[in-house]
Formats: sequence, structure tokens, C-alpha cells
Amino acid sequence: MHVEWLPGGRFEEGEFIPDPLFDELDRHPGDEQLQRLFDPTIRGFIFNFIREYGGLDYINIGRIFESLSKERPLVRGRRGVYLAELQPRGAAQPLVRFIRFQKWGIRERLDEGKPLLQAILESEEYTDYVLDRRLGVVQLGMNVPAGISLQRTRERYIGGNADVYGR
Repeated sequence: MHVEWLPGGRFEEGEFIPDPLFDELDRHPGDEQLQRLFDPTIRGFIFNFIREYGGLDYINIGRIFESLSKERPLVRGRRGVYLAELQPRGAAQPLVRFIRFQKWGIRERLDEGKPLLQAILESEEYTDYVLDRRLGVVQLGMNVPAGISLQRTRERYIGGNADVYGR
């Protein structure tokens, strides 16, 4: 796999301590190598796993940085995939989870110039559509991976819609 492991943090006596990289970014805002390693969504992923599993001994999150299907042309929508390895406290084995963003989220709708409320509502409708479609194929007896979990994470919007830029 083409995984780029990203900084996140560590656990000390059950408390999550963010990686010092996050402080370094403030001190060296022009450092391109630090910027490349910084992925603001990682912290949201970590907090989602803490909420879901309670205490963790460790968590490692990586970004799959290039598509393994090179023949497929690039199309609009979000395609990012992440990999998480986590060890819930007291569990015998670590867990491996794949994380994918919803292809058409709020950000993509804001990029189309839609107002924030409309982007949120359309994103929620799309989420229902995707989950209903998945339920339908399961009910038809198709073999699909088990254990899908829907989580949310916050992102600061840095895009072309000036009305909500930076929110």
C-alpha cells in the first residue's frame, strides 16, 4: 500500500497529547515539508475514535496518497482514503479501519457556489441516499463489507466561495 503515516499525538495516562508538529506549524508557517505532513482532519479522526472506543493505548493514522487504480480518470468529488490502526485499551488485538470522506460533502457544494445552509442540507440528503443505497444492496443479498460507521469531523473551508471562506 502507498500509505503516508501522519503525526497525530500520543496517550499518557489516558489523556491525548497532540503531536508537537501542531505547535511547530505556528512557529514556521512557511515550511512546506511541515505543511505537507499537517492534515487538520487527523485530529477529528482521533477524537471520533476516542468517543467510539473510550480509552486507546495508541492510534496511528495514515493517508493513502495515490490511487491504486491508475486507469480511472480523475473526476469531481472527494476521493481521499485514510487508514487507521488503533489499540483499544484492554483489547487483545489492534483494529484496522479505513476512513473515506463522503464524496459530495459540504465543501464540494460550497465550491459550487451554494449558500452554507443549502450545502449542509444537500449533504445530509446525500448521506441518507448513500446509506439507503447500501441498505438496499444488503437486503438484495449482495456481499458488501460489514461494519460501516458514519462519523463527522470539522474542517475549515478554504475554497472559492468567498461568503464562507475560513469558516
